Amino acid sequence: MTFSKAPISSNDCFVSAKVKHKIIKFLVDTGSVMSAISESLADKLKLKITNCDNDVKLLSANSTPIQTIGNCEIELFIGGMNIPYTVYVLKSLSFPAILGGDFLRFTQAVISYQSQSISLFDDLIVAPLTTQSDGYSIARIAREIVIPARTEAIVKIIVPKHFKGKNCMIESYTPIHGKMLMIAHAVIKPDTAFSIARVCNVGTSPRRIACNTPIARISEITNESTVNAISANYHMGAEEAPEMKRDGQPLPNHPERMATLKGMGMPLDNTNLTSEQMEKLTEMLYYNRDVFCSEMEDLPTSNLPPYELKLSDNTPIKQRQYPLSPLQAEVMEKYVTKLLKAKILEPSTSYWNARQSS
Repeated sequence: MTFSKAPISSNDCFVSAKVKHKIIKFLVDTGSVMSAISESLADKLKLKITNCDNDVKLLSANSTPIQTIGNCEIELFIGGMNIPYTVYVLKSLSFPAILGGDFLRFTQAVISYQSQSISLFDDLIVAPLTTQSDGYSIARIAREIVIPARTEAIVKIIVPKHFKGKNCMIESYTPIHGKMLMIAHAVIKPDTAFSIARVCNVGTSPRRIACNTPIARISEITNESTVNAISANYHMGAEEAPEMKRDGQPLPNHPERMATLKGMGMPLDNTNLTSEQMEKLTEMLYYNRDVFCSEMEDLPTSNLPPYELKLSDNTPIKQRQYPLSPLQAEVMEKYVTKLLKAKILEPSTSYWNARQSS
């Protein structure tokens, strides 16, 4: 049987598994017929090695015989499940632990380079894949943090030192998606070994992220990058600046923008801003005016499931309403009508009753 023994490259994929309470990085090698570990790793894990079938002869990719010590039974803990498997123990390996074609067939493995993951047993187990180059392009958590469910947090991250002082792009790191974590893409220029990132826990339970956990992929933005085609040393003059447009229409002048924004309920009367700053502000607000709501009916409703409170006593609680003057009652009625129309409130005949704020 042939056995791949080529040098490790930056494109090779690895999967981490726990064996005897130790995290072992296995090379996922589709070119190897058999799965194997080195003799030194077997000794380190104190595995029991048994003699293997003498008829089995392993050859490297260049037809050189490989000295076989024996085989051993191991349990790989991957993605929350134990997978018992028999691997060969070899005298020397280019990498201490290799998962070959036999293991991949046994587990019905599917490797996805798009999502950087490997799924086993018909997606029963999905584990992230890593490469040798990940260590040079991965940002890590600087200190342990717990992010509550459905909450965004600004976290401190460790940036590889070769990105210091350079324009960089922070992007999503696929392996964290299985932990129900998302990271906001951002452009940074770290002056030290640290920076910050916005991480969102989209799950329904808190997530504890340990110190030094890989959290984001980071890459340098160069003048050759498609996202940075304009040289950083080139500055456009006012006459060369591109005209801002929305829906194919040119941006109105400053007084027209002020009038439109005032009609939306945004009177801009801050005298602390210079005329140039005020023009930039109205440009930004006018260009993004569709994200502002002028009426309650424009507010989007929550798509989260209803939250249930379990009480020790189901006896309804009633409170007398605050006394309201005729004017206050009129204003209250007006706002309640608006909230009902916007479907923020709904009519209720519940026995529970709380005071209205005055």
